[in-house]
Amino acid sequence: MRYLSAPSRRNGAASITPMEFINDDGDDGGYDVDLAVAAEANEKDMTFKDARRADLRLIWYSLGFSGTIIMEGYGLALITYLFSFSEFNKNFGEFDEAQNSWEVR
Repeated sequence: MRYLSAPSRRNGAASITPMEFINDDGDDGGYDVDLAVAAEANEKDMTFKDARRADLRLIWYSLGFSGTIIMEGYGLALITYLFSFSEFNKNFGEFDEAQNSWEVR
């Protein structure tokens, strides 16, 4: 198996960069156990600061996704809460003569 790029060392720990490798039969792809073991060792040796720097895009994605779910629940609760106000019903609803009250339909 030939590597097109090699792992580099930074701050005494192996820093694994994305590699492309070619099998001896010329086929791209496959699974390199040595690379997986080196990547796992690199992750275990990372400090919190290094992990935060390496996975910053994933952290922002997770925060955005979680915030979306939280705000969806908050929005549903807020809309339900607004329907209970008579002023909201008067501004955005219709008068129901049978019940003698305002309703949002």
